[in-house]
Amino acid sequence: GKHRHTYIECVPVENEDAEICFWNELDKAENEFKTSSKRVISTKGKSLQSVIPEHFAYFHVECGLDGGYLHLIEDEERWNPNFGREIVGGLLESDNFGRMKRSNANK
Repeated sequence: GKHRHTYIECVPVENEDAEICFWNELDKAENEFKTSSKRVISTKGKSLQSVIPEHFAYFHVECGLDGGYLHLIEDEERWNPNFGREIVGGLLESDNFGRMKRSNANK
């Protein structure tokens, strides 16, 4: 399979609903994949390394400095690599932000 590396993108968003919006979308994604166990984990008050199982792909978002949410990705082929960008695009009310592909964002 593909060996992916960490990709970090920081986007300042002034939106009080950002945290609940990400939680809702992660919960929805979890329901779409019909995972057998809970895959959205709160990282509030925990180190990120302590909640990530070894050799697991994941999506992590922080809203503020207290931690955030981690979503374990069981099926990388079905996971939308622009998931976070699309949510931020919605928060910023910008169609263009969500449509930008990660590979084009670095050019």
